[in-house]
Amino acid sequence: MRVQPLDDLNACSNADKTKALLAAGAKYVLFYSLSETTAIADGTQPDPSLVGTGMVTAAQAATWVCLVNGGHKIVVNLVGISSAEPTVYSVPNTQSGGLAARSSSWGLSQELDIKPQFAALGQSIVSTWLQSGGGSYRVDSGTSMASPFVAAAYALLAEARGTHDPALRANLLSSTASPVLWSDGRRPATALAPVAQQGAGLIQVYNAAFVSATVNVSSFALNDTDHFISRHLFTLTNNSTQEVSYNLGHLPAATVYFSSGSYLVDPDEFSASFPPSLPRPFFRLHNPLFLPLRPRPPRPSFFYRHRRHLSAPCRS
Repeated sequence: MRVQPLDDLNACSNADKTKALLAAGAKYVLFYSLSETTAIADGTQPDPSLVGTGMVTAAQAATWVCLVNGGHKIVVNLVGISSAEPTVYSVPNTQSGGLAARSSSWGLSQELDIKPQFAALGQSIVSTWLQSGGGSYRVDSGTSMASPFVAAAYALLAEARGTHDPALRANLLSSTASPVLWSDGRRPATALAPVAQQGAGLIQVYNAAFVSATVNVSSFALNDTDHFISRHLFTLTNNSTQEVSYNLGHLPAATVYFSSGSYLVDPDEFSASFPPSLPRPFFRLHNPLFLPLRPRPPRPSFFYRHRRHLSAPCRS
């Protein structure tokens, strides 16, 4: 099969690209990822003239483009899927690794509460996979990966801290989460990602399991201008045996506006373009508060005596 790399037309969908190539007489279509991370070629429309389709990595595509620009002809031999041997390879993600994925859902809630409350691993996850004939392994992405991750975190917190209170575990995961930088899918920015995208940040399960200070809230929702909530009360409890001190402050993060404009949520399709524009400058709060916390006094132990009264044995 002769390979002819084409220019990147990011504005066109895979389906539109396939239709154009088929109209030009192509029978095979190979996509390539725009980043070093692996991806799945989707969006192609079934067509009798389309013999096969697939995807190669960005590095492989760059090599082919370089060869073609140098006047070389590329010929690729492909074996059938039934006779092809499985190959596993790992490519480090130096562009968006550890950051929020483009496909992550956005908040806030309809009541302008802070949602999501936190973020979890869910992109390119190696996991068990059920299929006919037995189980296997697969690399997949989405809520199907992130949700079990969070469920396992809740189970670990229940064992480590001896509580099944869902609100307490949510507060622990939120208060110990690590906020990540904003990313448009290709490069990280210098500002933190919006709260509406990552919540409190990427959960740190170990820290949530062993943190000594607990807070009784997971977030502060300010609502909108007309219903602005200016006062918030919270309780910070020191469960250790030593006094600790906290500086209460604020980390500025990016935000987005969903209003009339090129990145408006379409009321008919309920979708928005990505990445959205980020308003500047970011807001900052100054004069952080210093808060010393004494150890929480131990709970008193109650001792009592119980005099056992003898009675006639029960009869069945």
